[in-house]
Amino acid sequence: MCFSDKVCLITGVDSGIGQATAERFAREGGKVVVVDIDPDHGTATVQAITKAGGQAILAKANVAAAADVQAAVKAAVDTWGNIDVVVNDAVMMTFGLGTTM
Repeated sequence: MCFSDKVCLITGVDSGIGQATAERFAREGGKVVVVDIDPDHGTATVQAITKAGGQAILAKANVAAAADVQAAVKAAVDTWGNIDVVVNDAVMMTFGLGTTM
């Protein structure tokens, strides 16, 4: 198991690459800190991981807010003592109409 007993903090886990990464790291033995701005989506990922026998906690955070990021790191350290892996997959894309290059 590649991530056996490694604490993995992963942002942007509500879908796609972030969610798949969190679930894969858990299958590989990682203790996953699910970080997402939407607690419903984050909770769904935590439930999927724990249902499959993995370990995960939710840390609701907006990665654009330093205090939220600090709280997510604190949750990881308070729960498992450290962080070994960080994957920042959180992204916000906006598109403007009528803009030219």
